[in-house]
Amino acid sequence: MSGRRMPLGARILLASVAIAGTGVLAWKLWRLPRGRYAERFSGNWSLPATSLTVVTYNVEFGNRLPEAIEVIRRERPDVVCLQEIREAQLPALERELGMSGVWWGSFNLFGGGEWGNVVLSRGKVLEAHSIPGAPAGSFGVWAAVELDGARFVVGSVHLMHMKTDGAGFAAREREIRSLLAAIDAAGAPALIAGAFNNPPLGGNYDLLTGRLIDLSAGSGATLPNPIPLLRVDYVFGTREWSAETARRIDSKVSDHRPVVAVVRSRR
Repeated sequence: MSGRRMPLGARILLASVAIAGTGVLAWKLWRLPRGRYAERFSGNWSLPATSLTVVTYNVEFGNRLPEAIEVIRRERPDVVCLQEIREAQLPALERELGMSGVWWGSFNLFGGGEWGNVVLSRGKVLEAHSIPGAPAGSFGVWAAVELDGARFVVGSVHLMHMKTDGAGFAAREREIRSLLAAIDAAGAPALIAGAFNNPPLGGNYDLLTGRLIDLSAGSGATLPNPIPLLRVDYVFGTREWSAETARRIDSKVSDHRPVVAVVRSRR
């Protein structure tokens, strides 16, 4: 069967599109973190016998990272969740805090994965991977943490930022539903902390607290610095966890105030 050949200009255009598409895919794959990452958790969960100190901190692209590290160090945390961090900054965090950590890029925000989220612990951090399912791209990293004989999940998230046109609310709702579905699938006691970019009211907060415990309730407003008006940074936990204390740290190093929560298992 014969037919007319595609014009030369059209063939060149199609070839260019194919090459560009391959280049974009290759770039995205290259940007994904390498090493120490897993598809799923292996289980064998257990809860700690003593309380844990959890710090979450959006460090504003790590612009003043040495100062942020000092703020964190003073709290002597067991677990740290950071947002707006470069992968290249992880070794300094591990070294200066004496902790193990993992990083994953944020693809739901600007930057195309240049900035991301970190989970750190003074114990082992294993089986880390992107929190799956959000249509806009990865919005967090989580990992199995082995600490003082316990094994549980810790996640650091940065949900879509607030927008006046309302698009941010809908995007965050999709991310929250993805997060909750992933927690259900993991079946693990989990601590999820980070910049949720949502005040403690409305449908998205109700969606979160319908399934998770707000372990940072009462910590106070965290955004923007230097005079915070909204609480948008949280420590949440599955039903196995309860809060002992929660407060914000009065630091002006970032545009967000950090939050520290002391938590323990309910058993």
